[in-house]
Amino acid sequence: MSPNKSLGFAVDVNLLRFNSKSDAVLPFLHGKVDLLIASELILPVWLGQHQQQLSAVEAVIDLSAVGHNYLALHPQLPLEQVQRLQQALDQLKASSEYQQLMQHFLQPKPSLIPAHP
Repeated sequence: MSPNKSLGFAVDVNLLRFNSKSDAVLPFLHGKVDLLIASELILPVWLGQHQQQLSAVEAVIDLSAVGHNYLALHPQLPLEQVQRLQQALDQLKASSEYQQLMQHFLQPKPSLIPAHP
């Protein structure tokens, strides 16, 4: 069983695919999507494209240590789903896989240009 199914998620049922992160903004604003991941720099731009202000969303999880992103949930998302998501995030963060991903993607890469003496 895939990790998504064991947590109660099914692709194209309650786990939707988008071509880009910004494609989820309009469905989010219409209550069709419960979760957005965006930085504090890009979220106002995305919302502005739909004549919305930052007050249309509420940041609920600070992911600033992960690429300066925040996890925002739709205000009408049932508390049970919020709790399940938090539990899944806590499990992920407690895993060695999470630490490996953090090290792989967030560690500064060595410069390709040699330093001059």
